[in-house]
This record gives sequence, C-alpha cells and structure tokens, in this order.
Amino acid sequence: MLTLLREVQIPVLAALLLGACSSKFVRVMQSKSMAAGLGPTALFPLKLRKPAAISMCVTEFGCGIGLIVTAGSFGSGTPANLIRLATGLLFLVATAALMLVGLSINEFAKRSASPGALYVCIGHGLGPSMGLWPVGV
Repeated sequence: MLTLLREVQIPVLAALLLGACSSKFVRVMQSKSMAAGLGPTALFPLKLRKPAAISMCVTEFGCGIGLIVTAGSFGSGTPANLIRLATGLLFLVATAALMLVGLSINEFAKRSASPGALYVCIGHGLGPSMGLWPVGV
C-alpha cells in the first residue's frame, strides 16, 4: 500500500500544480484581463498583485513540469531532490499563508459584534459578489 502511494505521489502533485497554473491561465484568457487571475493575490498591495500572480503561476508550472521530468528513472540525484524540495517549500509557504488568513479571520471574529460583519467587510473591499462567495452563493 505504501509503495503504491509513493509511486502515485509525484504524478498527483504534478497534476495539482499544473492544474492550478492552467486554471489561472484559462481564467485570464477568458476574461481578457489580468485582474481575473489575481484572486489569491488580493491580499497583496496593489503594485505587487500582478507580479505575485505571475510568479505564483510560473513557480507552479516549473515545479509541475520538473516533477514530471524527474519522475520515474530520472527520479534520483540532485535535480530531482531540488525540484521536490522546491515543491515542498511551495506547499509549506502556501500552508503558512492559509494559517495566517485563518488567524486573521479568527481575530476579526473575536472583535466583531455581528456574525455577518466579515462578509460585509469582504463585500466592501473586494466587491459585492466576493462578499457572498464564502457561503457558496
């Protein structure tokens, strides 16, 4: 069982990274605006949003292709280890960012008198459609 998981791990991570990059690219191409691909970077300052989105997409694409290239018989040696280390670091940074956002939401909820205040705040800051997005509307 563990051997099977070990064999499937690299292709699954590569598919996840390439899928994330391609979905951002498709969203930008369909809307014909870079602003559509800036979803995850909405917390960055305005001047850094576009470079952050581009660098995230390039990093995801590079790690995904690198994992595919170094899988199988090329799966040993320094290049494969560097690609896997970069992929692990990417997921570690993303997890830390999610935890910081969660802590910020928790702190906001502690200080807010109204349970719906977060949605109102998101709606004012990012637009009315984003205010309802967390509840699936």
